[in-house]
Amino acid sequence: MKRLVLSLFLCIVLSLFFLPAHQAMAQESTVAHIMQPGESLLDVELFYGLTAQELAASNAATPPLVGSGHEVNIRVPFVTASDSLPVRETTSYIVQRGDTLFRIATHFNIGMDLLAAANQIVWFDRIYVGQVLTIPGAGYRLPSMSDVLASTEAPVPANIIPQPTILDGKQIIVVLGQQHTYAFENGVLLRHFVVSTGLPKTSTVLGDYEIYVKYDAQRMVGPGYDLPGVPWVMYFYQGYALHGTYWHNNFGHPMSHGCVNMRTPEAEWLYEWAPIGTAVHVVP
Repeated sequence: MKRLVLSLFLCIVLSLFFLPAHQAMAQESTVAHIMQPGESLLDVELFYGLTAQELAASNAATPPLVGSGHEVNIRVPFVTASDSLPVRETTSYIVQRGDTLFRIATHFNIGMDLLAAANQIVWFDRIYVGQVLTIPGAGYRLPSMSDVLASTEAPVPANIIPQPTILDGKQIIVVLGQQHTYAFENGVLLRHFVVSTGLPKTSTVLGDYEIYVKYDAQRMVGPGYDLPGVPWVMYFYQGYALHGTYWHNNFGHPMSHGCVNMRTPEAEWLYEWAPIGTAVHVVP
């Protein structure tokens, strides 16, 4: 028996010693997750894609405590590779059922922040099955805000651009029939955006309004939806708002309960540009 164990041990050592220079080796480490106010262990498990047993195993020495400021150990498998590994090219990955941003980043051995930034992901726990993610390779350059806006803003025929009704100051015009939003200043068109407005049974209100309150992020709850952390929210009439959208990418088609859904980078630009009191003109 001892001879068998010794033989197995020698085989393992020799296999590691003669491992090809180009081959990667899997290892394990841990990262510390700091509990946030109101966060539960279930939230942590869902975010990192762990089971309760896996989380408990990572914290066997010090059981995890619920409460703001406490540390929870997260076991992370990662890969180390020799210098002779070929340079990884930028590629893409389709999100599968059960994936989390953390697990995808770990699988490709890149930082989760880099993966999120490369895909304009604002809320790390909001990815969906079928979503195509860019996996940055060596030399990848993160897109700037101007790059993102330029890539989503196609030219609009001059004959369909609405005429501003205010020639002094800022005005936002939403054209429901075009699923388009325009930003004017002193009668000059600055930017335009493809959006998603209200569905037929929950249509966006028509008329003239003003932005009366703004939130960097807000939880939105209503019949059939509960959306935490909706970004760049600007209310212009009762519960109707222009805001960023992370839960769909079907812009150009009605999708909402009455709000004006925008791509998150574009909503951020509009949020910074339009102060409270900015006129909002909604037309068919």
